[in-house]
Amino acid sequence: MTTDPRIGGRPPQRAPDGSALPRRVRTILTGISHYTGEEIQRWLTTTLDEFEAALELQSNGARSFDQQVEAREALAELQVARPRLLPALLATLESALFGLRNAPAEQPAAPLSIKASALSLVNEVEIEEDIVLKEAANRAEMRCGMPLFLLGQRFGVLAARPAFDADSLPIGPHALCRMLRESTLAGSRFDQPRRIQLFRLFERQVTMLAASFYEAINQQLIDQGVLPNMSYVPVRLRRSAQGQADKMPPEPPPVEAAPKAGNDAPAKTRFQSAERALGTSGGRAASALGLDVASASALGAAISADADAYNVQDDAEFFSTLRKLMASKRSLLGKLGSSPPGAAHRAPPQLADAGSVQDALGRLQESAPTMVRAGDRSVVRSVAHLKQDLLAELRRQAPNGQALALPEEDTDAIDLVGMLFEQLVRDVRPNSLGSSMLARLQVPLLRVALKDRSFFSQSDHPARQMLNAVAEATAHWSSDDDVDRELAGKMGMVVDRVNKEFDGDVDLLERLAGDIGQQVQAQARRAEIAERRHVEAARGKEKLETARIHAAQALDARLADKPVPKFLNSLLEQTWGDVLALSALRGGEDSAAYRHQLEIADKVIDVAVAQRSGAAAPVAPAQAQALREEIEQALGQVGYHEEDARTVATRLLSGNEEDKDDPASRTELAIKLKQHARFGQQREQNAPPGVSAVKVDELSAEERLQLEALKRLPFGVWLEMTPPDRGERVRRRMSWYSPVTGNCLIVNHRGQRVGEFPLTWLAREMVAGRAALVNENAGSLVDRAWKAILSTLKVFGGPAEATA
Repeated sequence: MTTDPRIGGRPPQRAPDGSALPRRVRTILTGISHYTGEEIQRWLTTTLDEFEAALELQSNGARSFDQQVEAREALAELQVARPRLLPALLATLESALFGLRNAPAEQPAAPLSIKASALSLVNEVEIEEDIVLKEAANRAEMRCGMPLFLLGQRFGVLAARPAFDADSLPIGPHALCRMLRESTLAGSRFDQPRRIQLFRLFERQVTMLAASFYEAINQQLIDQGVLPNMSYVPVRLRRSAQGQADKMPPEPPPVEAAPKAGNDAPAKTRFQSAERALGTSGGRAASALGLDVASASALGAAISADADAYNVQDDAEFFSTLRKLMASKRSLLGKLGSSPPGAAHRAPPQLADAGSVQDALGRLQESAPTMVRAGDRSVVRSVAHLKQDLLAELRRQAPNGQALALPEEDTDAIDLVGMLFEQLVRDVRPNSLGSSMLARLQVPLLRVALKDRSFFSQSDHPARQMLNAVAEATAHWSSDDDVDRELAGKMGMVVDRVNKEFDGDVDLLERLAGDIGQQVQAQARRAEIAERRHVEAARGKEKLETARIHAAQALDARLADKPVPKFLNSLLEQTWGDVLALSALRGGEDSAAYRHQLEIADKVIDVAVAQRSGAAAPVAPAQAQALREEIEQALGQVGYHEEDARTVATRLLSGNEEDKDDPASRTELAIKLKQHARFGQQREQNAPPGVSAVKVDELSAEERLQLEALKRLPFGVWLEMTPPDRGERVRRRMSWYSPVTGNCLIVNHRGQRVGEFPLTWLAREMVAGRAALVNENAGSLVDRAWKAILSTLKVFGGPAEATA
């Protein structure tokens, strides 16, 4: 067997475990052991390669500094543990194979008896790992059921005992997964998340290759004469009239009719739990219940029907609760004098029927403008304006132009939709493209809400999904520069289709919401690519800054207590510090090039010290010329022009005393160096105007706590902030931050770089309330708006309504 040097060699054959076996059995098991070892080495090598690649990817794309450190530590541990994993796994495998006849036979389960004193907490880590490995083994078992069954029969012959099942088979998927866990725990110090990640990668190998593996071992045993003619043919029972009742599975339990809403909540829970169990487990659930497939399907259909009945009743009950809250609101406003005078004494008007309302909205859907006049200016149409237009349209279509009123139930639904749109537009810039798109969706959404009350209670309703898709995309458009023109154009086409084609079919809204979702995902992928480029550039700047700091420290150590002129000291730190930083970036601080540049710095310092002390020059004239040329070449690589590089090299090797230098030439050179951009330095401003770094000792105690909290945030969190260069609040993403520079990279929703903001400044802004984290777990934009509406309405309701 060829051995991968990275994962170690095969341990010596362990004869004592199989010494008591018959010679022929031992020979057969030796062949199986060698073949299995070769396959496991191949599986494990592929798994560890994928594990290493995954860790590299996690390190490069880490969302926080802590995650990056953890990934690098796991990579280092993998290099240490890799040579030990295969030998440990193979040792366990051989022990299981050659101890085949020593394995205890299965014992019947003893009656369960638990004493209170024996109860203890279960290790959650072990449970989670057991679940992952059990799922992996179960999936492999499902794909290899027949080969495992035949292999269990043949291993029973080798062990001189009844057949093995898949769980107890020494080389079965369950045993291999247990061996992997044991070898991983014994041969590495990976934490639990890393072990689970490794187990899932190994699962892919087992699931894909197990079938051919077990078939090959079966063939080996056939070639060795172990049950060579054994085959499996499923027995099909014929049902006869006599005794058929004994063979049939028991009748399913009677399914009760759906209870009234609010009548039996536990029953509803049982229905939904059973539905999920049948839907996910299929035949296993039916078998566990003692049902055949037809009976299980009938039960599942009945459960689904009952669940649908519950949903309908819940929708109606929820809308009824909303109406009670709306009535409480109107009653309170009436007591405060907000109701029109004499409203209670008016004659009841004629009510418009549902068909007339839908027809009127259909006409408005084609022609209603999205902008209306409010005084001397144009504003985006609201649902309140639309309600007035609807009443006017009903009046025009009524006989003799008589006034028609909306049913109170419809009025409540329209007012609720109006509140929803009012809440949504708070996150959208007024009179923008986004607010116009939302206004064009008002009529179709009203038609849905008036016809289908589940719009208010079902967060996954297609109409709400459509509304959320548009609202989420347009909420980021805080200015014309932030608008993705391609996405905006396609969204505009989708909204046009809604207004032209929608006639009550919510499936159309679902399809169009999916179209918007695809466009948003494409835009998100482009933004992710752009953001990744900026993050890599920022990381490159951090590496450069780190290299520059280390170079300055190395020069300071060499210049300490050396009588070097001040001008030469600063000249060396500025120019040669860049050369050292470049060498460190290219080859590392342990490279020969970096050490050579340090040797040049030592020679420059020695020349200056010798000149000041009057000692002999440490560099011969011929060597000095070669050294000067080398210095000029190195300075050219960090951006110095040929003439400037020659001037700096001459100055570095002159070694003259400051009082002997020409002050004018020193001043001229200092001006040139000040105008010259340092290596890797960007001339553009990192942060917008008005954003400046704040020293840590200038922060208050609360601001320091906020600074520490910012440093613990994962990369990629969203912030709402008000930059000094613009008055409106915008949403921005903190893509990355540097513990070296103390700056964080801020991008917009399109992945475009906004700037690098000091964390100290951001901490002060957050304490002042001008910046805040966005809670991404609060649900979609529509769900958050709806929760805000419910919270507002509950203020007007009594205790009963407030808990609804």
